[in-house]
Amino acid sequence: METQEKNIKGFMLIYSGQIFSLFGSSLVRFALIWWLTQLTGSAQVLATASLMAFLPDLVIGPFAGVLVDRLDRKKIMIAADGFTALATGVLAILYLRGSLEVTYVYGLLLARSLGTAFHFPAMESSIALMVPKNQLQRVSGLKQSVNGLINIVGPPVSAFLIAFLPLEWILAIDIVTALVAILPLLVTSIPSPENKDKRITVSSVLSDFKAGFDFLLGWKSLLLFALMIMLVHIVVIPAMSLMPLLVTDIFGGEATEFALIESVFGVGVLIGGLTLTAWGGFRKKTKTIISSLILCGVGFLIVWMAPSAQFYIGILGTFIFAFSVSIVAASIGALQQTVIPSEIQGRVFTLIRSATNAMPALGLAIAGPITESIGIKSWYLAGGLVFIIVGVAAGLIRDVRDIEEQRVHGDVFEAQKQHQHLP
Repeated sequence: METQEKNIKGFMLIYSGQIFSLFGSSLVRFALIWWLTQLTGSAQVLATASLMAFLPDLVIGPFAGVLVDRLDRKKIMIAADGFTALATGVLAILYLRGSLEVTYVYGLLLARSLGTAFHFPAMESSIALMVPKNQLQRVSGLKQSVNGLINIVGPPVSAFLIAFLPLEWILAIDIVTALVAILPLLVTSIPSPENKDKRITVSSVLSDFKAGFDFLLGWKSLLLFALMIMLVHIVVIPAMSLMPLLVTDIFGGEATEFALIESVFGVGVLIGGLTLTAWGGFRKKTKTIISSLILCGVGFLIVWMAPSAQFYIGILGTFIFAFSVSIVAASIGALQQTVIPSEIQGRVFTLIRSATNAMPALGLAIAGPITESIGIKSWYLAGGLVFIIVGVAAGLIRDVRDIEEQRVHGDVFEAQKQHQHLP
């Protein structure tokens, strides 16, 4: 019990520092996007900026996960936060010298995403080593609550600062918050997975990558679960991207209505995370995920059914969806931390994350033709049905529903290591 308590306290200390870093990142992200908007007014520039923000995570994420499983995760997080602070500092100097250009902003967004590609798997895979399994779902709920709160508070705070401070001061805030995130890492111990071979070679990286890929493909239940996550990701991002058009074209709203629905979404994420933190979810995490997926679908369908003159019904549907998707995201993270062996979590997490990050592009590609041919609301009808079908299917497919009872698959991984000489 003492070890568990010590681990939880250590995690909470580390995460308290990360909250500052997340908030600083939120301020800078908003400020840079606004700077690009004011400077260029170009949709292509903003789209390129968005691409820079997730490209490294998509491309090198799986290999970053391999390194996370083989190296000291604490040092990786320190290096990632330090690298982000350094990149932000360079941009601040360029702005002070009057030589800041759009391409340099792209470079910073690319650098920040590169840091995230290493920081995310290192942080996520460390949680299972520091937090008792019966508390993982609560911790995930806490993280979702923090994300929701930052999404609510970050943009208006950044807008306020932009009105009174030059850009370099906002960039400086991000540097300070990154350094604050590093301090708890320096004084907190993070357990290491039982990987005895720490050598980094091309063959070892490829071998580890193959081990993670084989693990995912070799466990039918986890593979089906990952495919379901990917399927709902096709729906979520396009739905959020279409929200401005939903507000203006369907409900006849303006910027005020759009700001309101965005805030309601953030409040839904916050309350969903707080609910899961207090409640802890069902004993079976899959039951929490399945019921919340279906509720996500209900939220989408309410938006679809909302009459044009009754914007408040669309607001209600948005809140239900945000509340539910917050619980889904937190519970999925807790489930993965529970069932995937700690020594392979980094590479498997990033494999799934990279695959799911590729789905929004596909969703956006098909959302355009669908909405142009049969209307914006049709996407929310399709999305609602996808969520409900995936939720019901997960409940009916025993391999997915009972994945937590299959944690003995870790023994299969041990057998694979012996036969294939995996690290």
